[in-house]
Amino acid sequence: MRLIIFLFLVFFCFSACSVKQDALRVAGLYDKGTQLDVYLVARDGVNKDTLSKGEVLDGFFSLSAKMGSKHPVSVEICQKKTGRNMGSLELPRGEGSYLVYLNQDSRLNWQQEGDLLYEDMDSYYQNHLRLDTISRNLRNASAKTNKQTHDSLAKELVKEIESYMANEQNLMKRNVASYVSAMVLQGKLNYFISGGHVKHFSLQRSMDRDKYSLQEWEWLMSYYRYMLNDSLKNWLKERYFFVRLGKMSADMQVMQVNRMMDIGHLAPNFSMTDLNGNVFKMHDIKAKVKFLDFWSSWCGKCRADMSEVMQYYNEFRDQGFEVLAVSVDYIEKSWKEAIKMDKLDFKYHGLFNRSLLSYLYGVAALPATYLLDEHNNIIGKNLHGQELREAIRENLK
Repeated sequence: MRLIIFLFLVFFCFSACSVKQDALRVAGLYDKGTQLDVYLVARDGVNKDTLSKGEVLDGFFSLSAKMGSKHPVSVEICQKKTGRNMGSLELPRGEGSYLVYLNQDSRLNWQQEGDLLYEDMDSYYQNHLRLDTISRNLRNASAKTNKQTHDSLAKELVKEIESYMANEQNLMKRNVASYVSAMVLQGKLNYFISGGHVKHFSLQRSMDRDKYSLQEWEWLMSYYRYMLNDSLKNWLKERYFFVRLGKMSADMQVMQVNRMMDIGHLAPNFSMTDLNGNVFKMHDIKAKVKFLDFWSSWCGKCRADMSEVMQYYNEFRDQGFEVLAVSVDYIEKSWKEAIKMDKLDFKYHGLFNRSLLSYLYGVAALPATYLLDEHNNIIGKNLHGQELREAIRENLK
C-alpha cells in the first residue's frame, strides 16, 4: 500500500512539475486602430517563423508561444484585411514575459520584462475579452426576441458590466505604481474616443448606455488624478495622453449635461435674439405644450423635419401648442433666408450660440428637440412623426 501511495506521489509531482508556462508571453497595447491582428515573429535574417497569432481588441492584446526562439523575435501589428504592417517592436530576448506598447510612431514604442507585468495585463485583456464576447452574444440574441426577453437580456448585460468594472478597478488598484495601469488608461481613453463604450454598454432601448459610460469615465479620471505617480504621468504625457484627454473630457461633459436633460427635468432657461433683433427668454413663452427645436440652415435633416412640425403647429396652435425654433446659425442672413424659403411661420424664432447650447443642453448634434409642458419640464425628447403628434395631442388634454 505504501508503495502504491509513494508511486502516486511521484507521478503527481512529475505531472505538476512538467506543466510549464509558455516560453514567450507578451501583453500590451497598440495605440489606436481597429481590425488588427498581432503576431510573434522570429527572423533569422532570411526566414520568418510565426510563433503565435492573436487579435487586437480595442487596442489591447495578449498572446504567447510555447517555444521561444534563439533568433530575434518581434511583436508585429498588422491590418486584418490587407496584412499591412502597422508597427513592430523587437524584444530583447526570444523568451520571457513582456509588457509592450506599440505605436505607428516607432519612437514611442516601449517594453519592459516581467512575469507580473504580463500577468496583470493579461488579466485586464481577459476581462475585456469576456465583456466583448458576452455583449456581442447578447446583442445578437436581443435582435431576435420580444420586448420581455429583450429586457431580460439587458439585465444580464448590466450584471456583466458591473462585474467587468469591479474586476477592472481591482486590477488597477493592485497596480498603482505600475506601467500596467498607465497603459490601461491610455488604451481606455482611445476606447472612449473611438466609441468602444457604445458597443459594450448598450443593448438598444433597454440599456442606459450613458450611465455606465460616465461611471467608468469618472472612475478612470479619479484614478488618474489621485493614484498614478509622476513618472507614470510623464510616460502618458510623452504619448499625447493629455491632448486626447482634453477632447474626450469635453465630450463626456456634454454627456453629463445631456443626462440632466432627461424626461421630468426642468429645461434650462436661456436668452436669444428674435427676427427683429430683440432679446427674449425661453421661459417667457407661455403655452400649454411647447416644442423646442434646435436647428440650423445648413442642417438638411433639420429643415426636412420642420415641414412636419409646421403641420402639427397649424393643427394644434389654437389648443395651446407653441413651437420655438432656435437656430444656431453663425450667419444671421442664412438663418432668415432659410425661414423665408421653408415658410416656417412659427410665432417664435430665436438665434442662439451653439457652444452655449452644448453647455446648457448637452447637444452634440442637430436636430435636437424637446417637448415641454406649461412649466417647462421635459415631457419628450427627439420625437418624430406620429409619436410626436400623439404626444402633443395627449398633453393638450
